Amino acid sequence: MKTLNTSSLLDFIPELIKHILPIYAGHELIFDDSSLHGRMHICRAVLLAEAMGHYYISRGLEPDMYAVRVATAFHDSGRQDSGKDYWEYESANLCRDYLLNTSPRCRVFQQAPALADFTSGLIPHGDMTSLEMQIAQDADVLEIIRLFHMGNWQTIFQPEKLVFLSPSDHCLPAEPHAESIRSRLMHEAREFIHLTNKRHDEFSQAENYFNALFNVFTSQKDRFPLLASWIL
Repeated sequence: MKTLNTSSLLDFIPELIKHILPIYAGHELIFDDSSLHGRMHICRAVLLAEAMGHYYISRGLEPDMYAVRVATAFHDSGRQDSGKDYWEYESANLCRDYLLNTSPRCRVFQQAPALADFTSGLIPHGDMTSLEMQIAQDADVLEIIRLFHMGNWQTIFQPEKLVFLSPSDHCLPAEPHAESIRSRLMHEAREFIHLTNKRHDEFSQAENYFNALFNVFTSQKDRFPLLASWIL
């Protein structure tokens, strides 16, 4: 199912900044002062989803990247604290309401509400029913690397939960060099997370949170050759 002709990430950024990140800024003020599931988590997850999505596109698959971006951006929107996520369906409902009433593309979804159901349905965890769900949920899994110290993430992070190019990835079952590419992705994600963690306060004070973080990525893209080649 396709929601609409997929726009680029650059087209989605104004939507993310205006309508979605303020939800997480509010969470940071109310219960998530450490921003564990705040704007930094969401911005990085969106970028990681974008990278994985474009890898599949480069292999001839056609994931609906608008659906992936919106679901990834909304996946923690319904949270009421920073512990275990009991609010996946609240987040999905917020996502659906956004698509039908606020999104710049709301007329598309009003004419075909099933498309809003598809996109919001990518958020709750369960059986992987689409490539879009796999990408959105893999982005969250990969971003969890932030919870581990730079020196010990390789021994604590559970890579088997990342479907991308694993034996569980039935979308690309015989991809050449899959293990090497997957390993490089995890290392670059860890490097990007470590770099941006150190600049958390700087981003929080910036007029435009996403652009401040994205500028760090683009200005140091030589440190992330794999991610940069897929995103930029």
